[in-house]
Amino acid sequence: MVKKLQLFFTLVICSVSLAQEYRIDSYEPTDASFLYLTEPGYKIAADDIKNELILDLVEAEVVDSVISRKRQHHKLGPLGSIITIFGYNWRAFSMQKEKVVGTLVRHRRSSEVQFTEYDIIFDMNFHLPAYQNRILEMYDQQVEYDRQDHRKDHKTDYSKAPYVYHVDSIDYEPYFLHCELTPEYDYLDSLNTEFFYTRRGAGGVKDHKNFETNHPSMGFYGLLCHDCNHNCKPEMHPYEWMWWLKCTEEDSTTTREWNIGLFHEASNRMKKWSDNPKTGQIAIPFVFRPSDSMIIELNNTIAGKYVSLDKSPENSFDGSESNRKIIAKGNNVKKVFKLKFRNPNRTKAIRYWFSKLNYDNANDIISGYFCFELSVEDLSVSRILFY
Repeated sequence: MVKKLQLFFTLVICSVSLAQEYRIDSYEPTDASFLYLTEPGYKIAADDIKNELILDLVEAEVVDSVISRKRQHHKLGPLGSIITIFGYNWRAFSMQKEKVVGTLVRHRRSSEVQFTEYDIIFDMNFHLPAYQNRILEMYDQQVEYDRQDHRKDHKTDYSKAPYVYHVDSIDYEPYFLHCELTPEYDYLDSLNTEFFYTRRGAGGVKDHKNFETNHPSMGFYGLLCHDCNHNCKPEMHPYEWMWWLKCTEEDSTTTREWNIGLFHEASNRMKKWSDNPKTGQIAIPFVFRPSDSMIIELNNTIAGKYVSLDKSPENSFDGSESNRKIIAKGNNVKKVFKLKFRNPNRTKAIRYWFSKLNYDNANDIISGYFCFELSVEDLSVSRILFY
């Protein structure tokens, strides 16, 4: 009985006192985009540019970030090889996957599986110059392809806007990127509840608990391409990382809620563009002020089968404990914040760490990135709170 009690108290002490130390990397004034994270949610929700600047701080990548095949096509047996000869395919705009950040124009989803496809689509408009320039380049490429949709009522007039524009007076509203993915079918119902709507009739974006606004700003990472099965419209297909900050018009708090997903394209269209298992890493920005509780709460809500990572980043740790103390120190400064795991997991397939820590002495603010890397079959979605 005594040994059992000793073991119990040892486990309790370990779980409470487990700590991870990091050196503060810099001592500069806090970056303006990081400071936006300290504003009430309604101010961020009301300003698409501000919201996009925050989301653009996120750094994401996957192991298979460089592709080797420029085209992919519908897999319809011998017919698939025939239709691609006539130009019915997806054509990579870049051989390197990349990030885009914008604001939602409209959201659509399939009603049933067609062949192997069940698409979750986000059409995005852009307010930041880097992504505005990128979408213009994609529209220019579409004009060069000069391809028409096979449907007679979907003809494109390439002699008019948005395909013709004056560089000194561009209205970016008509330019949008079609971000598309087929998630693994077995997870459609759980995604519908816990991440984003996947089912017809479930409701609009504003009805989902993770959004509660009609036009959220969002970030995506994946492959830019043109869908030449139709009129070569610009797409990110598939998107593999996606993230957004939940900000609503009624939110007066400074609690920051991030929703993050890593996906494998589950249809058979793009086997050369999306590996499975999916291995990637992402860095999420944070800011803590003296008035904050300095707590990070992580909930891995849905995940496929984890696959052990080949190696772990330096000074990283797993999510096996419910509570972990994070100590950031340097130059006689010491900041302590807590990391809480809602569902601890001893898997070797996820590793966590902190990077680019900055201390703003004038305002007593610590900022930086909370990072994690994982390898998983099909998908993984998480919710992270900073408060």
